[in-house]
Amino acid sequence: MTDIFAGHSHFRGLRALIESARPKITQIYEGTNQVQRIVMARQLLKGLG
Repeated sequence: MTDIFAGHSHFRGLRALIESARPKITQIYEGTNQVQRIVMARQLLKGLG
């Protein structure tokens, strides 16, 4: 009988892992956006100068 319910605990562990990783993913995404803004600003300033 334990084999029937074994998958449920793995799913719960995976869900916890995803939830714990979400803030880090958001931080990386926001950092990427910031870098893109800096690159675009430099390109715009080069075009003006």
